[in-house]
Amino acid sequence: MHHPIHSLDTHHSGSRVMAEVLTEAVTAVGRATEMAVAEHVHNYQRFTVNGGAGVTPFIVAGNGGYHNLHRWR
Repeated sequence: MHHPIHSLDTHHSGSRVMAEVLTEAVTAVGRATEMAVAEHVHNYQRFTVNGGAGVTPFIVAGNGGYHNLHRWR
């Protein structure tokens, strides 16, 4: 997905909409999420979520983005 569900980035926070879309898709097909991959954030982040089907990694890999997009303080 483009927008991450989880993100610690102050400019590109996590998306509740994508969380809802993923939950609806998982429910519709009756399968567990094995891994979720997103971009949008201009760095690399990894989260693990403990769920009923085990641990699911959420990877944010947008580290190829434009480096001058935001001013860092």
